Amino acid sequence: PKIGETHKKGMEQPIKYWKPSISPSGFTIYVSEKYPQWSGNFFLANLSSKHIRRLVMENKKVKQQETLLEKLGWRFRHVRANKEGRLFFATDHGHFGELIAENQ
Repeated sequence: PKIGETHKKGMEQPIKYWKPSISPSGFTIYVSEKYPQWSGNFFLANLSSKHIRRLVMENKKVKQQETLLEKLGWRFRHVRANKEGRLFFATDHGHFGELIAENQ
């Protein structure tokens, strides 16, 4: 269902949106040389769609999208990269949730 107005004077429109919503919850921009092909990519943690989404950006537009870890079936709450370029994510999988890093 429609909730509220989609356009208002002085309001900038989103670069990307998903209908139905993927329920994005956490976000990071990758700025490391560990995986140079990801440099400048956006990573979104998602709740209802249960995956991490990688967005390749070009000129403030989404050029390409990739879903990651979807087969786990977990709700992802947050995603971050550390100084070494390793991606970490938090989930509410299990009773207390988990913080997990990708394999080296």
